[in-house]
Amino acid sequence: MTKTKATRDLERRLWNYTHSGPGNAFACFEVTIGVSVYNSKKQIVDFLSYKNNDFRAYEIKVTLADLNSKNALSLVGDFNYLVLTKELWDKIQKMKQKPEALWFAGVMIPKGDDSLQCVRKSGHPTVTFGKKALLMESMVRSMDRELNKVYSKRMYDELEADNEN
Repeated sequence: MTKTKATRDLERRLWNYTHSGPGNAFACFEVTIGVSVYNSKKQIVDFLSYKNNDFRAYEIKVTLADLNSKNALSLVGDFNYLVLTKELWDKIQKMKQKPEALWFAGVMIPKGDDSLQCVRKSGHPTVTFGKKALLMESMVRSMDRELNKVYSKRMYDELEADNEN
């Protein structure tokens, strides 16, 4: 499925937000929680970061329909956020009855400097040691998937260059 320009923009801003300042976070997009062989319901976090023994889970939503869809939100971290477009946040602010997803997560929206700002703080649920171990294992597995994509492309490009010589 192709991502919209708004989704890609929020992803870039989220990456910039988590990788700026001292002590960058470890982070990965599209982290599958647990091993799907043992879990019939695949739970995927849009973006998961780890810093100072805290996991932060981010769900990226660009439309109200997406926010209200039946797809489960993967709010699995010590801190959980919805990353929304400014337009969607403005629309939600005007609503009498807010989407249920806002009960469980903080909200971040774009900021002028190609980053994000927190407009609603996240709660702080208790994440057990066992759950943290599962999140760490899931994140490492997803990071390996992303690294394999890079190396596979690079090796293919090197093979193509060798064949041209």
